Amino acid sequence: MSKHLPQKESRHLKAPEVKRPRRTTRETRAAVREHPAFDLTKKNIAVTAGAALLFAGALIAGFTGWLGAAVYAVPLVLAGIAVAMRAVEEAFGGNYLDESIFVIVASAAAYATGQFAAGAGVMVLYRAGKLLDAAAAALDKKMYAGMKMRLPQSINICGERGIEEKQPQQAAVDDEFIVQPGEMLALDGVVVEGMSALDASALTGSADNFTVAVGSRVMSGCINVSAPIRVRAEKIFADSTASKVCDALEGAHKFRADLEKRIERFAGIYTPVLVGLGLVSAVIPPIFTGAWKDWISRGTVLLVLSGTSALSVTAALSYVGAVAVSARNGIIVKGTRFVEALAKAKTMIFNKTGTLTEGRYAVLDVVPHGVSENELLYAAAMAEQYSRHPIARAIC
Repeated sequence: MSKHLPQKESRHLKAPEVKRPRRTTRETRAAVREHPAFDLTKKNIAVTAGAALLFAGALIAGFTGWLGAAVYAVPLVLAGIAVAMRAVEEAFGGNYLDESIFVIVASAAAYATGQFAAGAGVMVLYRAGKLLDAAAAALDKKMYAGMKMRLPQSINICGERGIEEKQPQQAAVDDEFIVQPGEMLALDGVVVEGMSALDASALTGSADNFTVAVGSRVMSGCINVSAPIRVRAEKIFADSTASKVCDALEGAHKFRADLEKRIERFAGIYTPVLVGLGLVSAVIPPIFTGAWKDWISRGTVLLVLSGTSALSVTAALSYVGAVAVSARNGIIVKGTRFVEALAKAKTMIFNKTGTLTEGRYAVLDVVPHGVSENELLYAAAMAEQYSRHPIARAIC
């Protein structure tokens, strides 16, 4: 697809972008987690670390009273600026049940009841949790970006004026193009001239090459190994095999696990209920008992507990970790949803060569009869020096 390649600047004027109203669905709220104030940047890391160190220092020193209120206010404000920005944006967007709003209310209520350490601690821990969430998202994107196939940025198309170098997305069906040895096929098609060996390991994982000749169908993503070939395109670049593989990898993070979806459904019920209980606990009982401070503290606890970010971050980190470990071992998992499927699988079927094995032969021992080892190796190398068979490569 064209988005995989650098685009040329258009000479036509672009239509002005129309601002769409902000959505408040669960998908939008999940996307909002990538708020600029919570991005994994050096500034945000420094601010969060500084707030955490100041809070830890004040906690160890044991400040109380008005001095404690002043000291704990520093990490509270330092960590709370980004949270306040997020809360304002969500409130104006119509999402009044966002956890950032509850965190601010809980911190303010804790300060109002004289629990300065608790008020600052809630804000600092929330900010640290959002930073971990951003780290998990960054790891997810980096991991899939590293898996993405490096597609060719140009293609040699045979035209009326000879061979023209163009971008693959500019090619049309039935265009013929030349693929030199060492180049990757950019389009799916049929060989119309030449014979060569292709390496499809980027698509299949198998290390064995296969031979193609006139009439053979070839897929984009294969590497031409031995000789030039002329191919007639059967698909445009957007519909080619390699482009679809890249699209699948880029969209892999959208396939969420069932557990993550259940957590979102649970939060839709759990958060409003806890918020309601918190407000009722903070307002109704003290009308009859007069113990406003105690009941406001209890209501604040319920407000803090109404957030489900801890569950979301825990689930996301566990699944992303599983996918990352698999990627480091050469296994591509198309999204966290399939981690659960692998855990439930009882039978697996593998392509052996290039998947369970490397597909590369090696000489382990030499057993000569009537000649020396060097003479035997020399004779075998002379006999196999022009062969491209995998065993011949091991000997030579």
